[in-house]
Amino acid sequence: LDEFPKFKFTNAIADTSDHSPILLKLINAEMVYKPRVFKFENAWLEEHDLDVIVKGAWNREGYTPLISKLRYCTEDLEDWGSRLRSRFTKSISEYRKEMEQNQDSSNELCIRKYQEAREKLGKVLKQEEDYWKQ
Repeated sequence: LDEFPKFKFTNAIADTSDHSPILLKLINAEMVYKPRVFKFENAWLEEHDLDVIVKGAWNREGYTPLISKLRYCTEDLEDWGSRLRSRFTKSISEYRKEMEQNQDSSNELCIRKYQEAREKLGKVLKQEEDYWKQ
């Protein structure tokens, strides 16, 4: 560990395995962010709100140039897609926290809570995986 002072090693919670993964974090490092290029996600086609988002953006200011309509659609879809992704992230975080709180207990209630959180986490991870498959 002394050989890698900019890294922190911790054991993470295993989502669907009985193995405990090792998490490696880089600390105090400068991150360089690049602007994200807009990509239409095919998974959005399964969402009921897509039609509402596109129509709202397309008709925002009545008769505007095509380039403006496309820009409005891009902005609104990026915002909407971000909210969809955060829904998965929030649920995953909540279930992992529940698992952490109940993982080292022999109490029957804690064991049941751990198992329920693990099952729910597995379902959400599967939903997220299916959502982003293209």
